[in-house]
Amino acid sequence: MMKKWAILLFLVATILAGCTDKGEKVQAEPSTMIEVKVDYLVDEKQPFKKELPLSVHVTQGKEDVDDATSVKFEIWNSGEREQGKQYDAKLKGKGVYEAAVPIAKEGVYYVYAHTEARGLHVMPKKQFIIGNPDLKKVKKE
Repeated sequence: MMKKWAILLFLVATILAGCTDKGEKVQAEPSTMIEVKVDYLVDEKQPFKKELPLSVHVTQGKEDVDDATSVKFEIWNSGEREQGKQYDAKLKGKGVYEAAVPIAKEGVYYVYAHTEARGLHVMPKKQFIIGNPDLKKVKKE
């Protein structure tokens, strides 16, 4: 009798486990399975100017991404992460997004290119040396 109850309990558990997906099949679209890449097109060392021109090339596989939902540059001077600001980038064509961000002083700056494209969010980080800052005074990130 105990064996029958154990078998019955096993069958009920199996049936309930099989019903948890409610018959819904979630299938990823092929384009979301391919990584979205964001490559900076700006040299790491830049002369000091009041604006830093930033640009990135967004691709998925071998295809330029001209339909990104959002590309924003978040920038801050070393040691001043909490004062970071974001700037919207505009599509220039062939997967290239650009923005000119204001720079107040020479220093070592860090930039995240927050990119949302085709259901994915990537945010590569890059360091820029602007002008000729005293690198001994730069705070580590």
